[in-house]
Amino acid sequence: MAGPLVVTGAAGRLGRRVVARAVRAGWEVREVDVTGVAGGAVDVTSPGALAGVLDGAAALVHLAARPSPVGVDAHEVLSVNLGGTLAALLAAEATGTTRVVLASSVNATGAAYSRAPRYDAFPVTEAHASYAEDPYALSKFLGEQAADAFARRRPAAVLTSLRFHALREGFAFGDRDEDGPKDLWGWVSFEAAAAACLRAVGRAGAGHVVANVVAVRTTSRTPTAELSARFHPGVPWTAEPRGHRSFYATDVARDVLGWDAADDDPAVTDAERPWSAP
Repeated sequence: MAGPLVVTGAAGRLGRRVVARAVRAGWEVREVDVTGVAGGAVDVTSPGALAGVLDGAAALVHLAARPSPVGVDAHEVLSVNLGGTLAALLAAEATGTTRVVLASSVNATGAAYSRAPRYDAFPVTEAHASYAEDPYALSKFLGEQAADAFARRRPAAVLTSLRFHALREGFAFGDRDEDGPKDLWGWVSFEAAAAACLRAVGRAGAGHVVANVVAVRTTSRTPTAELSARFHPGVPWTAEPRGHRSFYATDVARDVLGWDAADDDPAVTDAERPWSAP
């Protein structure tokens, strides 16, 4: 059986769900959080501190981060988010931990916190160019670049950056369409995001994979084609925007992780259990 699963940010909103789901799936979990309320107070920006809790671990799910740049000093956002990602990758390398899951964001392309987000085409894929301008988007984009670098120097490593979007308990309509043009009315449930984390732990193949983790439909009552024409005229679609389909492509999450963007409350499957991670 695989060793324990280490989860940083374990006291956070997503971290709590990942820990609970991992326990249901049969994992032994080491909970790590800067506050100490999850079981171990650890400086998540320190490679040495993280290495100390990774000894013998099967995998690391690194969720500890500043969730937005709002009300937070820009340098702190970059220090915690990018510094934490680098620390996680360095600690995994030092301890021989080959499986690392990183919490990224759809904002790696720019988006919610930009003055005027730029979209080249819909649906937005993981290959979309980054036009990051705020510290949060920059931290997520650079974190993915760091994972690319570590994948090159560690060919056997299985690194996954999950681009989450507007985590919430479950589906709910937004109040106004005008509130969503920057982040494209996207969202994902906590439970679906937690499932993506565990599927990423056990995924097949080495290298670094970036995957959008976004629900299949928008939060708007307005059809996607109408939203697109009204708020993003001139941005082409590479696939027909039928009904209320998401502005984000989730093919990578489906094909590589077996993750279903249409299932907001997925059951635990064998793909999430510890024996699925060789």
